[in-house]
Amino acid sequence: MPNQHMTPWAQAQHDDGGYTATLAVTHEKIAADLREHAGDLMPVAADQYLFATKGTDEDRRAAIDAWAAEHHVTAGWDDRYGYHAKVMFGPMSEVAVAVTQESAASYVARRVEAIKAAARETVNAIMTGGAA
Repeated sequence: MPNQHMTPWAQAQHDDGGYTATLAVTHEKIAADLREHAGDLMPVAADQYLFATKGTDEDRRAAIDAWAAEHHVTAGWDDRYGYHAKVMFGPMSEVAVAVTQESAASYVARRVEAIKAAARETVNAIMTGGAA
């Protein structure tokens, strides 16, 4: 329930139980650790994903469009993410993804095909006496 005395950011923290704030602090701690140990260890860049899951599919795509406009990028479709927008920050990216019925079905179909391929490979290896 919206509170008229909270900023939109504070309201969002209240609504998600502080998860967003915790994630932001975690990124700050990781950045500090990377600076402290620069050259000691080799960090690997990882993308950060933001998922739009509230409302209808149309609402979710609209949320991605709004995020994209705010970040001066264009949202679009592809086989990997479905409907999404992506912003690069050096070697890392922040990817906002609309979790729609279509993208969920596509993900499930790709996973099923991957499992079938792995099963065929295993059966072939057993039949030919090779290692799977």
